[in-house]
Amino acid sequence: MLRKTVLVMLTALLILAVPVSAQEEVMELDEIVVTASRYQESIMETPVSIEVIDQEEIEASNARNLADLLQDAGGVYIKNFSGLTGKKDVIIRGARQDQILYLLDGQPLNSPQDGVIRLEDIPISIIKRIEISKSASSSIYGANAMGGVINIVTQAADKDNETEVNFGFGSYNTQNYILTTNYNFDNSSVFISYDKLSSDEHRDDPDQKSALDRDDIFIKYKYNLSKRSNLNFTYRYNNTESNYPGSDANDDYGFRDDQDKNIRISLDQNLKNRDRTLLVYNNEREMYDKTRYPASMFGPAGYNITDVDILKRGLNFKETNYNFDNHTINYGFEIIENEVEDNELSTNNTHENLNKALYIQDKFRLNNNIFVYGARYDDHDEYGANLSPKFGYIYELTDNWNFNFNYGEAYRAPTFLDLYGFGGNENLKAESGKTFDLGFKYLDSICRREITFFQRNFEQLITYNSNTSMMENIDEADIKGIELLTSRSFDDNWTIDFAYTYLEARDDSVDGQSLNMPYNQLALNVKYDKENYNFVLDNSYVDETNSYGGGKVDSYFISDLKLVTDLSESKELAFEINNLFDKDYEVVDGYPMPGRNFMVNLSTKF
Repeated sequence: MLRKTVLVMLTALLILAVPVSAQEEVMELDEIVVTASRYQESIMETPVSIEVIDQEEIEASNARNLADLLQDAGGVYIKNFSGLTGKKDVIIRGARQDQILYLLDGQPLNSPQDGVIRLEDIPISIIKRIEISKSASSSIYGANAMGGVINIVTQAADKDNETEVNFGFGSYNTQNYILTTNYNFDNSSVFISYDKLSSDEHRDDPDQKSALDRDDIFIKYKYNLSKRSNLNFTYRYNNTESNYPGSDANDDYGFRDDQDKNIRISLDQNLKNRDRTLLVYNNEREMYDKTRYPASMFGPAGYNITDVDILKRGLNFKETNYNFDNHTINYGFEIIENEVEDNELSTNNTHENLNKALYIQDKFRLNNNIFVYGARYDDHDEYGANLSPKFGYIYELTDNWNFNFNYGEAYRAPTFLDLYGFGGNENLKAESGKTFDLGFKYLDSICRREITFFQRNFEQLITYNSNTSMMENIDEADIKGIELLTSRSFDDNWTIDFAYTYLEARDDSVDGQSLNMPYNQLALNVKYDKENYNFVLDNSYVDETNSYGGGKVDSYFISDLKLVTDLSESKELAFEINNLFDKDYEVVDGYPMPGRNFMVNLSTKF
């Protein structure tokens, strides 16, 4: 196709253009990531496609939750069901929400009930950085990493002694109160965060009036056992009550009361020639959801009620060995136990399962060549065993340029809803996938550029079969595309970030492009930073998408603006305008997004 050819040529031109002028000195700059291999390594020495959202970008954003932070990343598409109070699903390069693994400091977050997390429940106050691995990663992470991994790295406990208070007020009666504090003792340190967010809905329909009330408490304590060993304890409590909106056509609004308690304990050791971590965690969740369904030919309107208690426990050991010449070997084991109790059922209402896994990976350097290969073996109570291999290759063209290739086989585990819910089928197999990435990376002190050509082939996808009234492994998906990332600093004040994705996704559910998958998507962010003030202008364009019933969701272009000024050394005032040009648009058919809205934030440190 001519359009595809032009897009490929344009992308190649942008990525291969000279990144700095002849008068500027090119310097090396290592960006360190942990998600690609479960240990610290340069982003240039990993063959997978990975993007980092750092502390500076988080502070410069208008984000109120994890979904807001992810929406400008390359290859990431957020299905936003209407503003702060609505549900938010993430899609990475055509892989849907339940095919992506979510981690909090390395701990899996995916619910065993439905395989996803609520992105809107995670506040930005606890987040230090986010690493988005867009390649299949089941070779070291197992189930649900078929479409990639989103690793949320929380704030460190051992920062300087400081307390920060933030007050935010905005449109739709939005209020955000944040208190964070760090304190260092002789051999230990602690970080504490409290984040409260409340908001009303922007919809005029009286049946769609909705609201959000979220409270989040986060405590991280670090105790130094020695110079090379430390013990970390983390506790998180989140309570979210939400009257969420439905679609204009169906009035399928609802209410959710969600309580989540998480305890995480880890022993981290940085020994001579090896790093070691032992992690245990316990997650308890109580979730009540009541969703209205409209009247139809089958009966009057009513409510679907979900009332479940979810328990997730895990033990994880990993070790990275640097003892061998030119080899870095990473290995470990993982045990995860899940339990879901359905309080709406009086009998056969509790189900449990257990997964045990071993993995190993080797990174081998030979001159300018880096080879990465490994595999993981999972043994699950319900759907049996899975072997997930991978192979990656990097060729270092120069100190700043490299060529990278990655192949991985991955899978998604059936959820409790797939197995035991409406139309549940206990004979389901795991979804499987094969993914290929091919591209180039460039990195220096003022510029980063990356181009990736990707292809995914998913099989045995789990979907509801209306002929048998059961969930079955009957669907397939073929996905391919191009992704371009570039970030460029000009003098000491200006930075431009650009991300573009072209995506072709086909599955058996619809003719043509898969539902809610835009062909073209881009983000252009402009930042200006002076000593006492700065501004950020975020611009995003999303192509039209196919919707259920053969409908279309129109394309849209949205701009957000943030202005920040220092009132003193310890006080800062920020003014945010979302949907700057007051565009009428929808991300999901029937769920109108907010018009122009405002937020004012005042923060002080002491």
